[in-house]
Amino acid sequence: MVDVDWYVEDDQPKYRFIVDKEKASLNGVSAEQVAATLRMALDGMSVGLLHQPTEKEDVVIFLRLPPDERSSVEDLKQIKVVGQRGNLLALGELVQMEKMIADKSIYHKNLMPVVYVTGDVAGQEESPLYAIMKMDRVLDQLKLLKATDSKGGYPSTVFHSEVCHEVGWGMAYLLRGLPGPWPCLCRGAHF
Repeated sequence: MVDVDWYVEDDQPKYRFIVDKEKASLNGVSAEQVAATLRMALDGMSVGLLHQPTEKEDVVIFLRLPPDERSSVEDLKQIKVVGQRGNLLALGELVQMEKMIADKSIYHKNLMPVVYVTGDVAGQEESPLYAIMKMDRVLDQLKLLKATDSKGGYPSTVFHSEVCHEVGWGMAYLLRGLPGPWPCLCRGAHF
């Protein structure tokens, strides 16, 4: 097996800007104005169309800060917003920044959470089927510690291997919270 990987994501930082409503209101800036300024700086905004007489389609004029001015939190804090009195204020004066961990993707199969493990076959065996069958035999020999739940002693973790045929042969190892075993399925056929 080569290129073995899994769908578990690393922690990714997420920054949340919280508007200090007292400071913002004293300077005549609304929370919506701060949010719109950040959205335009990061995502950009369509500000109009360019009509060329020799072109069949109009060209969208898209306004956004260059990458070097929006690539760090400190850069975003330096963006200016206009108050009601015409004064320019840096966003850093009006917001507090909170660093958090972004939510991770949760994959499901048959309404149960799963972690997918992927890999390719290399070497003398060209068909993934032979490698999958060998891996199935090895997995059958693994002894897993099974914890019991508080409601009836069912195993809380069970390994199950399943052979799938989607874009090519694939192997999905499902970590399930229900007692097994489950049949291996490939387009409805039992193996």
